Amino acid sequence: MKPEVSPIIPVDQVVISFAGHEFLVVRFSDGRVAVVLRHLCEALDIDRWSQTRRIQSHPVLSKSLLLAQIETPGGPQVVNVLVTWAMPLWLGGFDLTRLSEEKRELIMLLQTDAVDAFNSHFYKADIQARPQEQAKAHQSPPPLPPRDEPPPSVAEMRRALANRIEQEDQRGETRLTRVEQELEGQQAEGRAAQAENQRRLLWVEKEIEALWAVLLVNPDAPPGALSPDHERTMHLFLRACHIISGQPIADLEYELAALMGVADVTQIPEAAWDRLLGWFAERLY
Repeated sequence: MKPEVSPIIPVDQVVISFAGHEFLVVRFSDGRVAVVLRHLCEALDIDRWSQTRRIQSHPVLSKSLLLAQIETPGGPQVVNVLVTWAMPLWLGGFDLTRLSEEKRELIMLLQTDAVDAFNSHFYKADIQARPQEQAKAHQSPPPLPPRDEPPPSVAEMRRALANRIEQEDQRGETRLTRVEQELEGQQAEGRAAQAENQRRLLWVEKEIEALWAVLLVNPDAPPGALSPDHERTMHLFLRACHIISGQPIADLEYELAALMGVADVTQIPEAAWDRLLGWFAERLY
């Protein structure tokens, strides 16, 4: 007999409309976002209990199926929820050739867009809840640590960033090779996971190509007032920090604005340009 598992109480829950259907989405204290499995099955018109058993028998998906206590008009209710990162893997197990056109389109939308749609709701809520913290940070912004040398030039930082991108690209290829080896011999659900990893790698490659394009065509920003070139350079480095560290761009902008003592990164003055480059240098070197 399996031991009883206590349901997790979410810190937030919200009903989100997606592709013409309503889904109850919850967020836990550790930051994980999950969707009520019953709502996913109802939208696809499939049997919830058979899908529950299929997920529980999968070595990866079983770790993403949780018991959560949600609030309903009739009182608290315990339900199965699926963590959003596992949705593409779960949906990849369906044979699209045996489904109606309507179901195929819904599955593809859920695979490609639903995870970002569900997660972004809570990220936006976090950003909107920050004004008081941000105002407090603006009153006494923490100083940057003193540097013995002046910050590197934009050209030097671009060269360092190009080297870092090349290293990350090589690591990504090594990780992809290892994943392909581990996935050999798995059944259809395992092959679906491999396809999802390849799709994510293509996305990373497109991001890297976009960065390379900027590195090749955008010259050093001229001195003086904060020009459009300076602003584009700032956003380039913010995007690079996001790709390398995985930290959301909104969080990076919030941290940078607080450090510079402004409400938004677009308000950073030209006088702070060297400090701005120094801040990026600490993260990109």
